[in-house]
Amino acid sequence: MKKRILITGASGFIGKVLVPQLSTLFDVIPIKARFESADEIKMNNIDCLIHLAGLAHQTAGKDDYYKANYLLTKKLASNALRSNVKQFIYLSSSKVFGESSLTKTYNENTLCNPKNPYAKSKLMAEEYLNTLSQDIKIAVIRPPLVYGPGAKGNLLSLMRLIEKHSLLPLGGINNQRSMVYVNNLIALMQLLIEESAQGTYLISDNQNGSTTELVKLIANQFDKRTRVFKMPLPLRLLLKQLKPSLMMRLYDSFVTLPSNNLTTIGFKPSFTYEEGIADMVSAYLRQKDSEANTCK
Repeated sequence: MKKRILITGASGFIGKVLVPQLSTLFDVIPIKARFESADEIKMNNIDCLIHLAGLAHQTAGKDDYYKANYLLTKKLASNALRSNVKQFIYLSSSKVFGESSLTKTYNENTLCNPKNPYAKSKLMAEEYLNTLSQDIKIAVIRPPLVYGPGAKGNLLSLMRLIEKHSLLPLGGINNQRSMVYVNNLIALMQLLIEESAQGTYLISDNQNGSTTELVKLIANQFDKRTRVFKMPLPLRLLLKQLKPSLMMRLYDSFVTLPSNNLTTIGFKPSFTYEEGIADMVSAYLRQKDSEANTCK
């Protein structure tokens, strides 16, 4: 008999890829997880709850993060416990370790030091879930930036920028940033379900890349020649004053090392960084073609 899996956040970027893939192996039930009705969700005879839903928007208030990421998780987990759900998989974030760093590498032994309400609320949810680990199998995943088909936010903006311009001031950036391709992340979730595994898992792709390398990879997939040059120092200093968070994402490093327990359960990424970027750009181009044909 197939395992029955509840999934919150099924309409999000990760959920849209996760649901159809897991549906080939399990009995998948997407649910809307609203704070007001989380206690009323029917979880009888459920083997695993995958909790993707949450708030990550940077302009949200502290109380919004607290409610969406901590209190909602607490309600769902309590419901799962009462309903005898066997496993709870929680998508957290590597941001629980802190922000970008020029020198530091984060690993499974790094002490958490969240710097913003989003990361703090994620860590609070983790800590609550761990109090339940004697009664329900808790698996927490701390991914870095997740990318792939349908990626939003900064990656979507970067693809649009590269598509539009052939000359960009993003050369000579020698930082290192960990990322994880969405299909590698989903492969881990599938394995966690199959193995009924528990624990905290750090996952990233087989390699890290600099901002400059990422720009060049994306440009190659657009099959266009994009020239990059180093941003003049005065402009970098000005941008750092006006847009410090943007400069941090472009120039600082954020490296997470895969945790040792991935090896214990027999996991290794199936797709390379280059394959993931190619898939992301291909999906972006297909979407643009589809929208163009719809408008005709």
